[in-house]
Amino acid sequence: MNYTSVKDAPVRFTSSDEGISAVNSTGLVTSISEGVTAITVYNATNKRISDTITINVITPMAYSIKINTVIAWIRIQMRPLY
Repeated sequence: MNYTSVKDAPVRFTSSDEGISAVNSTGLVTSISEGVTAITVYNATNKRISDTITINVITPMAYSIKINTVIAWIRIQMRPLY
């Protein structure tokens, strides 16, 4: 999460549901499970100054491909052309 802090004011981050997404002290969000959560950044000395984003965590689609190798033996018979 990118943020700007005027005059290097201290900020804090919170997650409304840490079972879905956790956020560390630098704003790095880590998803834990599917669901919707809100990440809030606020001024540590004045909590009325804040901003919140909503995150919808989903499990990405996963695909796998199975390749079977088939070996074909070809029998060639050679005959004279005369």
